[in-house]
Amino acid sequence: MKRDQQDVGNLIEQFERFQIFEMTDFSSGELVHLTNGDVAPADIRCDLISALEKGKEGLTKFTDERLIQRRVAFHDPLLKKSKDNKLTL
Repeated sequence: MKRDQQDVGNLIEQFERFQIFEMTDFSSGELVHLTNGDVAPADIRCDLISALEKGKEGLTKFTDERLIQRRVAFHDPLLKKSKDNKLTL
């Protein structure tokens, strides 16, 4: 318990040191780097926002192709989509 309190104190100290919550107005909806205040570009913000949905879609596809329909061997490499939507290894 004492160690947890010490860890929380260390976190608060770092937040205060870097003025984490005083750097910007978080109501703007921008994605801001906590330690330096840089704002993420729109493409990175969109990628992060859509990551959960893309992960769910990938899991569904993996399960369907490899476990249910068995069209693809379970241990075959996963294909990735490149920026221009071409499938690559």
